Amino acid sequence: MLKHQTILKTLSFLVPYLLVLNYDLNHYYLLGGYYWDSGEFAFYASHSTQFLVKAPALLHSEPIVRLSIHVTPFFYATSGLYQLVSALPPDAYFSLIQAVWAGLIGFCLFGVLSEVCSPWVALLIAGASAFNGPMLAALGFPHIEIAIPALSILFFYGARKGNWVLATIAFVLCLSIREDAGLHIGAVLLLLTSVNFLLAKDRADARRLLAYGVIAVLYSIAVIAIQTIYFPPETSNLSRIYLGSPPFAHVDAAFVLSQARIFLMAKGYVVLPVLVLIVWALKTRDWRLLVAPLSVTPWLTLQALAVSPGASHLSDYYGFPAILALCWPTLAPVRPRVWLQAFVSAGSILLFVTVGAFDKDMKPWAHFGPPPFAAIGRYEAVLRTEVAAARCHGRIMVDDAVAALIPERLNRAEWLHQLFVDGLRSPDAIIYMTNAYDSALTDKAIAVAGLTSRRNIVGTPFVVATAQGACASN
Repeated sequence: MLKHQTILKTLSFLVPYLLVLNYDLNHYYLLGGYYWDSGEFAFYASHSTQFLVKAPALLHSEPIVRLSIHVTPFFYATSGLYQLVSALPPDAYFSLIQAVWAGLIGFCLFGVLSEVCSPWVALLIAGASAFNGPMLAALGFPHIEIAIPALSILFFYGARKGNWVLATIAFVLCLSIREDAGLHIGAVLLLLTSVNFLLAKDRADARRLLAYGVIAVLYSIAVIAIQTIYFPPETSNLSRIYLGSPPFAHVDAAFVLSQARIFLMAKGYVVLPVLVLIVWALKTRDWRLLVAPLSVTPWLTLQALAVSPGASHLSDYYGFPAILALCWPTLAPVRPRVWLQAFVSAGSILLFVTVGAFDKDMKPWAHFGPPPFAAIGRYEAVLRTEVAAARCHGRIMVDDAVAALIPERLNRAEWLHQLFVDGLRSPDAIIYMTNAYDSALTDKAIAVAGLTSRRNIVGTPFVVATAQGACASN
């Protein structure tokens, strides 16, 4: 029986991990990565070897320190580890890291649910929870932010098991993901502490959780203050993404009605499960169950009022704080609410599948299959050769798929994304992936530049488009 349980516990981590790993490798090597942001994260995960690491040259016309954008000490650790496996391409390395978060969610929920129900039932529910609606939405645009709820879940799992060493490791890692991570986990901790004190239960643990909560909030406040003073961004993210200028000038009756429709329909897979949990907690007077769903409402409100479409539509990873809330029926009560957890996870998935919208990949499961493993490393080598050779035609440009794989060989003026944004001169050669997400932009650029000759790079999905005639160097 113990061996059986161990196998299932292993599967609870391994199955979500491998499915997300397959997806992310397919993202870079089969579908074509988004250089901004998934290619950027692959760079930071492997190249943050200096404290004042600069943002990749492709992204900014002037050198920008990463700390002015986000503070992610986690990448210093991953970059140090990368030196041991530097033969592995950065995109593949980041894929190995990014898959961990779904695996952790499955593992932690199985570890708690299997205490009170059949291990097979626990495995199914844990697997569904690892791929709830917000997680599915985040897959299409790989972002490190989903580590925040995953590591928060690991923290509460460790605390529930009385393993405070594990909880502390998860806590520190969680804070290292982004400067505001402490506000997310801190809100849950402080609310949970308040509930425990009011219920006059678990006073010893409540004091310990209070300490973690205070540390988390103070950490984020301190880091954000230091970031603002010493590494001020060109434009405030708060103003650019959320408030607008002047603040909330975009908010009127039509905007509010439109947002209500989006949040209750297209983003119902995030919002409705949170509302269900709040209503259920109030109805049953289960105040612990109320904590995480309630803690995420300020974030959802901020997104609802945001000026940026990505945030206001809760696109892709923007719903990440709700991942913890949707796993809370397992983590919060004294006895896990097995069927409530199953209902919330299954309902969230169903809503994503049936009415979800505004995410980059609305069918991520279609890319859970085995990736082209032989392409890893080979595509990068081939593209470096092709980029060098194509320069003889004159000015070259590449699409996102190429830029995500070999950014170190390119500059901003060679990134096709900037062609029309910066009003650049048309290139003499374009290297691109067929059927990538930005194919429409690529086709437009090829037509404008009059590049009528196309050569498939043998054994790859990449193409070199040039003008008719021999290379200028010949």
